[in-house]
Order: sequence, then structure tokens, then C-alpha cells
Amino acid sequence: MWHEVDWAVIAREQRAGIFRLSPKEFEQYTVMTRLELYNAGEPCGAAAIRRKLKREYNIQPLPSSSTIQRILVANCLTNGRIGYYPGVEEPPPYQWRPTRKERW
Repeated sequence: MWHEVDWAVIAREQRAGIFRLSPKEFEQYTVMTRLELYNAGEPCGAAAIRRKLKREYNIQPLPSSSTIQRILVANCLTNGRIGYYPGVEEPPPYQWRPTRKERW
């Protein structure tokens, strides 16, 4: 019975719905998904984007949340922002300063 099963056919059928993307295409899907979540008023962090990409688009292999976060940072889509606007001055980058306890 089990020796008659064609495992190659079963594996091909299971992978039939899997959607593979190039890194550039994945970046575009990530940005689009982030803006969809933002406009719907839902959580739009890296983990939420990863869940939506897995659930709705069935992308394989799905990059980690930290990779998605790097894509968001590169496209200025963090802290409630919806993109980069030329001519608008960006705030200075955060500079670490020791707290009162760390100075002693």
C-alpha cells in the first residue's frame, strides 16, 4: 500500500500553492502589506506583516521578522510614517546618552 504511493506527485501537489518571490518583489509585497494594514488601522509591525504574508499570499520561504523590519526601515515606514517625503527634514538620528545610574 505505502510502497505504491508516488511521493514526488504528493510533494508537487503540496507545493502547487506556494508563491516564490525575488528579493525585490518581496520588498514590494512587504511595503504594500504594511500600507494595507496601516490604512485599515490594524497593527502594522514586522510580525503582523509576516503573519499576513503567510496567511494571504502563502509566500515560501518567508523571511524573518527582522528582515521585514529592515525593509520597513529602508523604506521609511516606521513609527507611524507612510513613506519618505523629499524636502521634509528628517529628525536627527537617536544618539545614546548614559542614564544617571550609568554615569556613576
